[in-house]
This record gives sequence, C-alpha cells and structure tokens, in this order.
Amino acid sequence: MKHKTDEAFKAFLKDGLDKELPDAKAGAISRAYARLGLLPARYELKKELVAMLAGQALAYYDPNLGTFFVVKVGLPDMLVGPAMLHELGHALQDQRFDLKKYYGDVEKGDEDAKNARKFVVEGEATYLMLAYALKQQGMDEGMLGTIIDQYGNMSREQMSGLEKQQAGALGEDGKAIADAAKQRDALPLYLYRSLIDPYFKGAILISKVKEKGGWKAVDELFTNPPTSTHQVLHPDKFVDRREEPVVLSLPDLGSVLGDGWKRSIEDCLGELGAASALAEAGAKDREVNRATRGWRGDRFQAYEKDEKSTVTVWLSTWDREKDATEFETVWNKVREEKKGEPESLVFRKDKDVVLVEGAPEGKAQALADAALEKVQRKEPAVKTGEKK
Repeated sequence: MKHKTDEAFKAFLKDGLDKELPDAKAGAISRAYARLGLLPARYELKKELVAMLAGQALAYYDPNLGTFFVVKVGLPDMLVGPAMLHELGHALQDQRFDLKKYYGDVEKGDEDAKNARKFVVEGEATYLMLAYALKQQGMDEGMLGTIIDQYGNMSREQMSGLEKQQAGALGEDGKAIADAAKQRDALPLYLYRSLIDPYFKGAILISKVKEKGGWKAVDELFTNPPTSTHQVLHPDKFVDRREEPVVLSLPDLGSVLGDGWKRSIEDCLGELGAASALAEAGAKDREVNRATRGWRGDRFQAYEKDEKSTVTVWLSTWDREKDATEFETVWNKVREEKKGEPESLVFRKDKDVVLVEGAPEGKAQALADAALEKVQRKEPAVKTGEKK
C-alpha cells in the first residue's frame, strides 16, 4: 500500500487518458456525442474526466503495478474502511482473473461490452464493501440484498441527496463526500451513469448471480463475462436466460456524403447509451424504460469534414418490431425541436431504426438507406430464451 498525492494522482490520470484518448480522438468523440446529445457542445472530455475522477477517488488499485494507492488521507474510519475493502477486492480480482486482460479482451469499438465488464468488477467490490459496512454496524446479514436493491434503484437525485446528508452529518470530515457529490451533479447523464451504475447496479447483478449460483457463479462472470449493458441492467433476465446481442457492423459510408468526409468514430453505445440519449433529449423515465428495454444491438458512426461539420449515423436493432416502433416514437417525440438545424432523420424498417444527425441537406435519407442496405449482422450463438 502506498500514498499518492492529489496532484500525483491527477498526473497519473492525465497520462493514462493521453495514451487511451489522444487529443484528436477525444475531440472527435466529444463532437460526435454532442451531435447525438450525450455531451454538451464543446465539452472538454479529457479535462472533465481528469477533474471528475480525481475528485471521486479516496483510494485506487493499479493493475499495471499490482499496487494499492491511498489518495485522500485523514478521513474518518467510517469512510476509510469500506473504501479500503473495495480496492482490496480489486486486488484479489486481479490476482485471480487478471484485470488488464479482462478489460483488454474487449473488441475495439465496443464500449458497451467494456462498460458491461465494469459492472462485474465494480459491482463485486461494492457488494463486498456493503457487506462489510453492514457487519460493522451490527446489522442482520439477511438485510444485504434489500440494502443493495435500495442503493441500486435510487435515482440520481436521491443518491445525491443521501450523499449530501451524510456529508453534513460528518461536518468538516464530510467535505470530500460533499465535493465529490457536487462534481457528479454536474456530469452529463451518460458519463454519470457510466461512472455510477457499475457500482450500485453492478452490486445488484452480483447479488442476483450469487443468490442463484453462489460465488462460483460470480467467478464465472470473469471467465464468461456479460457482453452488453442490456444484460447487466436487467439481472433477472441475464440470470434466467442470457440474451446475447446481435453484433452489427457497417462499412465506411463517407462516400454517401461526398468528397472530404471521413469516418472519425465507430462504436456500440448499448442500452446505456440509448437510455442516456433519450433522457438527455427530454424523455421521462417511464418513456426511456419503455423505449429501450427491447434493445438487441447497435452501431454508431460519426463522419467529419472539419471540426465544425459532424454527422452521426446510429443503427439499432430491437427484439421485436413493436420495440423498434416504441424507440422510434419516443425519439421522434423528444427530437421535434431539432427542426431547422442540420438535417435530422429517424427512420425505421422492420426491427431496425436508423438515426441520422447533422447531415447536409438531402443526405440523411441516403445515409439511412445505405446503412440498412450494407449492415452485416452476427446473430448470437445462444438465442433469447435458451439457457447457457
């Protein structure tokens, strides 16, 4: 165990992000996600990520060094103990399953699958942390599942309110909690959910898996990991019947746009991305849940001519035509205010929905048609409803 100052930790984060997200790539992601509504316009992604991550961590485990670092010192035991146990949990995961390999095995261009693995890694560590806190407070171990469900199903506002209440009760010692809560309050929803959901909704996943198959079944999540956020956001469906996604791939559609257009970003956004985009556009929680629960696969691309011209193409496929129609309907409802901006289109064909944002005049439908004509699908080996 070692100590790392706040400044040294920020430098460590910046160095890691510089390697993972060079400035050009970070800028392209920011512009593409802003076009879709996942990030605000002109969002400085790397700068905000460093500030956010530096403000959240009390301690962390570095799998590259196999070392546990403490970042914030002098905090009360009630904060330090659970945080230490959480990070020691990561050290044990790394010893048994090699966390670098676990994350590194994800195919390039599948952020959704990588996010799903975070639910396993952070969810198990959070499960252990909450179990420890329960024992320290002398509470009945049988309450653990109930407490995990309560935390995992809290709204963003409820979670923030609870943290601020806890911070207030600790007085000056609670300043770190209050500052971290304030930072999270300012995050765009997609970044917030990518950060927080793996901890508490991930703990629900671990709880459900352990309840059915014990720790052996939890271990299998590291050797046969989930492949989509759809799976980990719906633990009951995942445990009872593992619904694998349809893997979509698209060729470069730049020729549809014309000379000078180049593909800048390609990824899978998953149910987490779809839900965040709808919510950021103004859909209510009930509409979001109804419109995204039938997600089955997607492919997201961005094209740029220069930094002021970004076009996005997002093709998604759904369990049933009814689910696709639901997504199409809600998206159309919340995107009505886009009229008058660069061309926007929501187009459905059977179980597929194509969203085009920011296209030059007359190009949106051509892009949608090309995406539907040229998409390739890899159907899952395990069909919906079959046991794995």
